[in-house]
Amino acid sequence: MMKRTIALLLALVMALGLCACGAEKNATGTDATATDAPEGLSTVNSLVMNRDEVSNAVVVYFSHNDVIKTAAEFAASVRDCDLIEIVPQKAYPDDETKLAQRIKEEKEKGVRPALKDQPANLDGYDIIFLGFPVWEGTIPMAVATFLEDYDMYDKAIVPFCCAADGQVGESLNDIASLCRYSAIISAYMVPDGDFADSEPIFEGWMDQVLFG
Repeated sequence: MMKRTIALLLALVMALGLCACGAEKNATGTDATATDAPEGLSTVNSLVMNRDEVSNAVVVYFSHNDVIKTAAEFAASVRDCDLIEIVPQKAYPDDETKLAQRIKEEKEKGVRPALKDQPANLDGYDIIFLGFPVWEGTIPMAVATFLEDYDMYDKAIVPFCCAADGQVGESLNDIASLCRYSAIISAYMVPDGDFADSEPIFEGWMDQVLFG
């Protein structure tokens, strides 16, 4: 049933072209911070699933001194699903100048950093909550490595991210280019600050994504 739902959504995305979303109301009536999809990118706002179908979701995240790790752990706890951290073999530096230099070089050269301790496959999952910081206007290249390493066919990719300017940039377009024939959900922008303040809104957004 899950596979059929994702396949139907994928067909809908291809048929509609662009379904960009703005803020959505969550279960508590609070505006959830769902970002607008980039122009030209086909997305969907919700998987509209039955609650007994969400047994094979996974939370995958890359974090570097940001709020994404906390958000990912919360998401996995709320949905009672597996949690996978994207860990590069060569750690990113903490020094801001060196970090910025490496991020820029990796993007310009299309580097795919080698990863460690990754699962053999993602065959058991149909829904992938994908957390990351927006670097240089797109996904970190370590995330690109992860997406290229696995078969994402007929999966739903549900991004949540953080960015200094609050913009997803080319992140969703780049995810879509690496995950062809997957349903892409409009991203949630995790705000800076104490994540505990955002938990109800974030959980409401997850419910909206899954159940409509």
